[in-house]
Amino acid sequence: LGFIYKGKHYYGNEDYTVVKDKLNEEKFNTHFLDLSAQYRQFISVFHENGSDFKTDAVIALKSFQTKKSMYKYHQKKDVIDFLNWWGGEFLSTYCDYGLSPFKGLRYCFYVILIFSLFYFFFYSDWDHIDKSFLIKRFSNVVAIFC
Repeated sequence: LGFIYKGKHYYGNEDYTVVKDKLNEEKFNTHFLDLSAQYRQFISVFHENGSDFKTDAVIALKSFQTKKSMYKYHQKKDVIDFLNWWGGEFLSTYCDYGLSPFKGLRYCFYVILIFSLFYFFFYSDWDHIDKSFLIKRFSNVVAIFC
C-alpha cells in the first residue's frame, strides 16, 4: 500500500529525513491519512473473509502508526510522541505489537537465562552462595536422578 505524491512513491515507512519537508503540506497529509484508512479497510476485508493475512496487515498498520509517531516527535519534540514512538518500536521487536505473545516469552526466557548465568559466576556475599556450592547442589540432584 502506498500513494504517489509529486511523482514519487510513498509507503508510510520512510525515514523522517525523506518526508520532513512534505509533512507540512496539506495534500501530503491527506494522502497519509488515506493510507491509514486503506490499511484499516484491508484489515476489515481480511477479518470478514477469515484470512490469515489479517495479522500481517495489522502489523503493517501498527508499523505505519509507529513511523507516524516518529514523524510527530521530530516535528514537535513532545515526550508523549517520543514514548509512543519508542514504545511502538519496543512492541514491534518484543512481541509483534502483541500479536505474538510467545515471542515475548522467548525474550523473557533469554533474560532469565542471562541473569542466572550472571548469578552462577559471581559470588554473593549476603547469601553465601557461590559457584562451588551450586556445583555441589547440582551434583546431589544428578546423583538422585541417575
